[in-house]
Order: sequence, then structure tokens, then C-alpha cells
Amino acid sequence: MKLVELLAQAQTKAQRDKIIAYVSSQQKFDELMTVFMQGPYRITQRAAWPLSYCVEKKPVF
Repeated sequence: MKLVELLAQAQTKAQRDKIIAYVSSQQKFDELMTVFMQGPYRITQRAAWPLSYCVEKKPVF
């Protein structure tokens, strides 16, 4: 499943955790950052929550 599709689904803690697990490599983190910076407005908002957890979990990203 594509990241944008995951972000388009309902925003729940379970969904947030699923996105965090999906973003396990630098390439997928870069994809999340691209969506956060350039995505549609609503998707950008939804990307912010898991993004903050990803940065806390792996600051080297």
C-alpha cells in the first residue's frame, strides 16, 4: 500500500503506528517528508502526526 493511501485513511493511533512501522528506511522516510512538504493539504496535516513520532524514534533520519 502506498504511503498516501495510508495517510488518506482514518486518523487513529493504530493507523499512526502502522505508518511509523512502514517508514522504517531512509527512502520511505524521504517519501513521508515529500508528502509532508508537497502533498495535498489534508494529507500533509495527517503526515505531521506520524512524522513527529518517526523523528523521535530515529533522530538520524
